[in-house]
Amino acid sequence: MRKRHAAPVLVALAAWGAGTAAVLRHVLLEDDFVSAEIRRHGVLAPLVSTLIELAIPYVVLGLFATWSARGLAKLAQDRPSSPLVRHEPWIGAGIAVAGLAGAFTAAAVERPAALAGLLWRRGGIARGVQAGLERALSPASLSGVAVLAATILAGFAFAGWWKSSSRGGRRAALVTVSSVALLVPILVFAPRLRRGSHPAADPGRPNVLLIVVDSLRPDRALDPRVAPNLAALAARSVRFRDARTPCALTYPAIASLLTGKHPVRHGVRDLYPDASARDLGEDTLPHALDRAGYRTIAVGGYCATPLRELDSGYAVQATPRSEVDLIVSSVAFRGHPWLPAVLPFPWARTLFPQLRAAVEGSHPGDVTQEAVAAWRRARGPFFATVFYDNPHLPYVPVWPDSRRDNGYRGPNRYTLLSGGLVEQIHEGESAARTRESELERGNARGLYDDAVRSVDRSIGRLLAKLDRDGLTDNTVVVLLADHGENLLDDGGALSHGEAIERDRSNAVPWTIAWPGRLPPRDIATPVLLTDVAPTILSLLALPALPDSDGVDRASAARGIGTDPDRPTILETGMWFVARASVARLDPSGRGLTYPDFDQGLLGMEPGSPPHVVVAPEQRAALVRAKHRRLEWGPYALTYRPRTTGAAFSLYRRDLDPGLTRDLSAEEPEKRRELIAMFYDEARRLGETEVIPPEAE
Repeated sequence: MRKRHAAPVLVALAAWGAGTAAVLRHVLLEDDFVSAEIRRHGVLAPLVSTLIELAIPYVVLGLFATWSARGLAKLAQDRPSSPLVRHEPWIGAGIAVAGLAGAFTAAAVERPAALAGLLWRRGGIARGVQAGLERALSPASLSGVAVLAATILAGFAFAGWWKSSSRGGRRAALVTVSSVALLVPILVFAPRLRRGSHPAADPGRPNVLLIVVDSLRPDRALDPRVAPNLAALAARSVRFRDARTPCALTYPAIASLLTGKHPVRHGVRDLYPDASARDLGEDTLPHALDRAGYRTIAVGGYCATPLRELDSGYAVQATPRSEVDLIVSSVAFRGHPWLPAVLPFPWARTLFPQLRAAVEGSHPGDVTQEAVAAWRRARGPFFATVFYDNPHLPYVPVWPDSRRDNGYRGPNRYTLLSGGLVEQIHEGESAARTRESELERGNARGLYDDAVRSVDRSIGRLLAKLDRDGLTDNTVVVLLADHGENLLDDGGALSHGEAIERDRSNAVPWTIAWPGRLPPRDIATPVLLTDVAPTILSLLALPALPDSDGVDRASAARGIGTDPDRPTILETGMWFVARASVARLDPSGRGLTYPDFDQGLLGMEPGSPPHVVVAPEQRAALVRAKHRRLEWGPYALTYRPRTTGAAFSLYRRDLDPGLTRDLSAEEPEKRRELIAMFYDEARRLGETEVIPPEAE
């Protein structure tokens, strides 16, 4: 390529270089936790590799600009004095700059959280630019302008090439254009053409669509003002009104969902399990359905990592590759935040898997597209787990829900604490600044609700596609959450999995819709995520998983009898800032804890990819420090381990959902009964890290 033709590519690469330099400068020179961990664990090489891969879209844009400018120049080559000929490099550079500006504009409008760290949080002119773009534009208008401009530009450029080419060159160009014109519709529409003859239309083997929404609270899932599509789905479903997760963290919850086992028994107790815990064996829901002839599919955004990292039997994976990839991508996209907005296609997420791990760039519509494409490729009945994550911290609504005006003009307009994944989690755990201001508290709740609205829209489209493909009547649709979310309820914090008092994050929605087979009804009996796998297998008349803790709820779903309650132990997950969290949750000063993230809690397990894990020498301390809760009927007994023994408190969860009023002094006999039940249930599960009670 001659120098005069290379100007657009150089402009595009300069933009890539600026973003990449900013990322590397931050990682190499700053002392925030993520940067320090990347340096300490040798993750710099994967980060550099990711940044190099992200150069490809810039180069493609530069080549398109070069080709366009060259074509325009050739169109006017019979007039050497024409500005198109004399200023070809500048024209090409201008096209490249316009393309980059358009990409940033698209990101700022459709996924404003992706650019909030660069624009809104800076205030001043930068904030005014993002506010102006939000008010003036929509993704549809931007797409229309972009497609029209690119089409006109490509048409003129092609005309120039045609004019200056030889007969052979014209023939080659015509073949190329014709091939592309035929190939694009085939790639776009071929999956849809198969929907009328989908081989899964077999009443004996219905499809299963398992929709998981990270951090979804039951009260929001059933509220038509927040989630009209989910509320409509619930209205035609079996609704389990008292569903809970045994651990309000994604990894343990997903492992319990897929195995039917309590975290004590499957061994996944935190966000960073080692290789032995990640292998769930053959007795999982995906493996069981695979053996029954189902195509098992996992699709999801950045929080869906457990669906891949936990070896559970999915044959098709459209999920992030690892927690390391999540950390690397969250850092890399700080310098290239526009890419997720302009590459929302399933093929792009396959070509650039990092897009699935973009936190502030997360869009539920991307997940819906990949899920639909995956089930349309299935040759036979499918079991598709579709995982949405926008309601997870840092709460990421997308257009048009990001435009809801609640009067807030502070720094967290589009997402809670833009720009740093672990820092966002830290903010969620401590929530000190958020608790201090009613304005910030209201904004946090508003962001969460808007993120739920965004997911609800995409689930509505997902179900509409299912219906359009003629699969609704032959598909069991299961909707649930891995865990709920605390939104500063009852004086508690944001986030989930860190407390067992003043906590609502173990409560999850669970509905099952099967048209013509399961009439809508409410079930009040307390149920657990461990019951999901046994229930699905029973509804499909397939063998149960061996050695499961879960209870088959299919008979209750069909309206045949009621299931008895049973005692259940719930547990906290892990604290990112352990010492501060324990001090807040147990002011006695005697609470058991373990090192914070920056004190040696984590290590790196080698492999391809490598895995972040809890350091082996810290795992027992982490499990021992967990707070726990026994639930039995209307009662809840909380367990807090201390250096002097375990402290217990008694609550009525039916009268006091936030568990704020200790009834130990009023009902001492019930407290003693439940303490004995707690240790019996712990022994049944095989828990070895509970300690005896404090002396009274």
